Amino acid sequence: MKSNACLLLAVLTFTLTACIKANLPAERTLADTVEPTAPEGTSRVHSQTAPEPASSGKFIESDELPGSGESISLTDAHRPREPYMPPVPDGLTEAPEDDPAPDTGPQLIWQRIARNLEFSQMYDQPPVVRFIQSYLKREQTLYIMSHRAEPFIHFIVSEVERRNMPAELAILPMVESGYQPRAVSRARAAGLWQFIYRTARQYDLERTCCYDGRYDVHASTMAALDHLSDLHAELEGNWIYALMAYNAGLNRVQVALKHNAMKSTPGGYWDLKLPRETREYVPRLLALSAIVHDPNLSTTLLHPIADTPQVEVLETDKRISPAKLVKHAEINRAEFLTLNPALQLLDYPIPAGHRLLVPKHKAVLIASTIDSLPEEKLQKRYRHSIRYGESLSVIAARYGTSVAALRKANSLNGDTIRAGKTLMIPPGTWTPATSHNLHRHIIRHGESLSVIAARFGTSVAALRKANSLNGDTIRAGKTLKIPFAAWQPAASSHPHRHTITFGESLSVIAARYGTSVAALRKANSLNGDTIRAGKTLKIPSRQQAL
Repeated sequence: MKSNACLLLAVLTFTLTACIKANLPAERTLADTVEPTAPEGTSRVHSQTAPEPASSGKFIESDELPGSGESISLTDAHRPREPYMPPVPDGLTEAPEDDPAPDTGPQLIWQRIARNLEFSQMYDQPPVVRFIQSYLKREQTLYIMSHRAEPFIHFIVSEVERRNMPAELAILPMVESGYQPRAVSRARAAGLWQFIYRTARQYDLERTCCYDGRYDVHASTMAALDHLSDLHAELEGNWIYALMAYNAGLNRVQVALKHNAMKSTPGGYWDLKLPRETREYVPRLLALSAIVHDPNLSTTLLHPIADTPQVEVLETDKRISPAKLVKHAEINRAEFLTLNPALQLLDYPIPAGHRLLVPKHKAVLIASTIDSLPEEKLQKRYRHSIRYGESLSVIAARYGTSVAALRKANSLNGDTIRAGKTLMIPPGTWTPATSHNLHRHIIRHGESLSVIAARFGTSVAALRKANSLNGDTIRAGKTLKIPFAAWQPAASSHPHRHTITFGESLSVIAARYGTSVAALRKANSLNGDTIRAGKTLKIPSRQQAL
């Protein structure tokens, strides 16, 4: 008992001494000396045992409690998020960490567009939200479209800004063509801005055998922005209506607006009586604009494009051959055609004043090459009216060209052609009808060798020899060679007669028979050039044509 009492006394004495040293009241028990719990959301950190940053790479920041003199680790709930740093595109350099560069504006083209978007107040509309959600499920599509835009979007953004138009218009080609300059729709609208033939003609987008302005990125962009500006002026200065009219046509939108105004309770943009495609057209554009507007989305879902020109526009000062330019400037042919898809036949010269898109880093070399190239001669273009029974191979043989050249010059995917339509004959390959080469005649139903010989002023024997025939049997739809050296039209007293077929003109008929339009007019007492299919023309002799 005595030893136990002594042991208890020693413990009490030690405890009392410790309390005095800790400056604690004597009546505090041992349990009361436990260190108090840190405030919720923080943990105590001792200066000698401060924790190392987590290996996961998460951002850890320290702060100080007011007046405590001790640092604490903030929880995720209170810690500021680490700012997202977009990848640095080619051509840009990162500023040193210890010497940050001053804010010089956006580094990516998407950030530049985001600054000037005008319809952000509409992004929460249900039709827009629905398409935002749809696009967010198609990340690959967003990336592909934005990647295609890289060569062209800086030029388009600059032109939109120069005209003081909404920045959303620079995103419009994503809705129209997915930023694919060779795109063709089911309605045969073509190019980056999807022009149809009628609107293309209205805005002077030329179309020839070797060039289609609807595919010309520079020309079509200027035409599209002109068209949108005209629609904006026609529709009460409202850009949303102008965009609807760009898709559906001005008259259709005006009728829908008039119908809406007659209602007792007129609706808004989304209530206009328009085709479904047009009702979804503007929400699609606004959904894409919303993605560009959100920096977290644009920097992660869209291809990073530096806010610097990727191409330069060169205007030719003389007629040159694109094929020679590609060869002498050592330009990648595929890259050149990607930037200039309107050129459908590189061997055909482009006129002075034509604008070419060329890679920015090669612009000086290409400009120098253009200066060194000789000016090309103007080549005539010829159109052939397809007759019944003709094929591409027959027409190619007639003009001394190839089927492949005919397909390319006329944008044909196959060999199917229709009587009455017109084919463009590639320049530089065909020989005029007045040469001494063989003329070719498509045999019509009911014709015989004697009839054809009389028509062309030759003999049956000459026809047999020219065509390696053993007899007089011929078939409709086949082709006969007519030797020009033997051909003489009928005498003036018995003129040759030609039955006009659909699509033919005086110039085509004159070229066929080696005469002139003026001689045809005189022989047939015509006051103008108007002729009708099914009628008969007198073909004058060569003496009459002189």
